[in-house]
Amino acid sequence: MKLTVKQEKFALKYAECGDASKAYRHAYDAENMKPSTINEKACLTLKVGKVRARVDELKSISKSVAEEKFTISVKQRLEWAKQIVEAGLSTYEDQSGSKYHNLSAANQAIATLNTMLGVDEESGKVKPAKVFIGVKDASRP
Repeated sequence: MKLTVKQEKFALKYAECGDASKAYRHAYDAENMKPSTINEKACLTLKVGKVRARVDELKSISKSVAEEKFTISVKQRLEWAKQIVEAGLSTYEDQSGSKYHNLSAANQAIATLNTMLGVDEESGKVKPAKVFIGVKDASRP
């Protein structure tokens, strides 16, 4: 039940880009084919059980890696926000002895965190973000 080299290339490219026609062009000699033919063959290739299983396996690996490496817990985000706000609220003295709070730094830090997390400052709504991650299985040829 091993995949051919071309099927493996197709599965890797499809898992990377999500476009079956692009994956087919990458893996197979499709230079003289019509776009409709490429699309048809790409769909058929994706329906092959072992190819579909490999794509699912690669997507699962990609999801696990993304969750492990790029997920920041809500707890961690809140801790960072708290530290930043507290730093901005702490007082400091200038050379003349006047004491100040750095509220603009605290506000800017919160705005930056919100932007990083995809929250629109004006509406308060969360903006969806797309993340693309490619996975290459080094154990496969």
